[in-house]
Amino acid sequence: MFKTNSNDESFVHLASYLINSFGHYKVWSYNNTCQSSVEVASLASLFLLTCKYKIYTNRKIFKVAMISEIDSIIEKTTDFFIDNQHGDGGWSITNNTIHSDWSTSRACLFLRYFSELAKTNDYLINKSISKAIYFLAASRYEKLYPTSALRLLLLIGSGESSLRYGRGWPWDLNCYHWIEPTTYNLLALQLPKNNLNGYFHKIIKQANRYILDNSCYDGGWKFGNSEVLNTKLRSITSVTGEVLLALQKLDYHPKVKLALNYFFDNVNEDSTVTEIALAQIINDIYKHNQKNWVSLLTTKQNTDGSFGLNNYVASLCGLSLLSTLGCNVFKMG
Repeated sequence: MFKTNSNDESFVHLASYLINSFGHYKVWSYNNTCQSSVEVASLASLFLLTCKYKIYTNRKIFKVAMISEIDSIIEKTTDFFIDNQHGDGGWSITNNTIHSDWSTSRACLFLRYFSELAKTNDYLINKSISKAIYFLAASRYEKLYPTSALRLLLLIGSGESSLRYGRGWPWDLNCYHWIEPTTYNLLALQLPKNNLNGYFHKIIKQANRYILDNSCYDGGWKFGNSEVLNTKLRSITSVTGEVLLALQKLDYHPKVKLALNYFFDNVNEDSTVTEIALAQIINDIYKHNQKNWVSLLTTKQNTDGSFGLNNYVASLCGLSLLSTLGCNVFKMG
């Protein structure tokens, strides 16, 4: 493990690692040996983007040469996203497939933050964001009523309330809705600010309802259903953490309060790096647990500057470290 005397040192070491890991396969891959990943590229570039516009400006802990490298990487990453966006507005988790999937939310999140922090009004960026947002609106799971005719019959027979059932997003267009992609999409639609029209507010409300309707008996969430074949399923800590990020606007809800207790009761020194990183981010949002999670997180940093076993975990840890400096990219305004 890498021993550090300060959070600043940990920041710089991680940033150097991500800079050196860039470009093995166009952008970032999960482990520097496989093909490019939209998910990793979005979180890694979001970390570097925030380092430049929030940390470098205020704290000057990065050398000018490193900021120049970050500028180049951000430009190449935005080009990668624009070049690999499909005609329907979505992206694929890897750039060699043609079917859009859940990774669209991650790319959309980065581009929205890029537009906000860089204060750009670039036509291609704006067009890409608009296409992505409307792909998210069109790709929700339609529970039992996929056709307009059936929906009209239901509307006539039972009223508008019958169409307000909770529904989230699938991993791709050919499967059932699941908790994790629903949380990712909720973040993409509400960050860095929720400035979309009223139609999207209804979408967000329905997705929130889907998540709340599927909480597990012990207080958290699992990947999908909370019960299968009359068997109640136990929660998963990391999934519960992702839900808490997505439902932060519902911090008053009893199920969210219960989930906070479940999550922090199940995160400790022996937890995964991902869970500890989420604990820091979530605590910064909810102010629920006063444990010094960032001190624990920095003890998990590898000697090369990375965290965990892959670049996704390293990027998430970077965003977790940023939350200690008032730069929590997952915090909704």
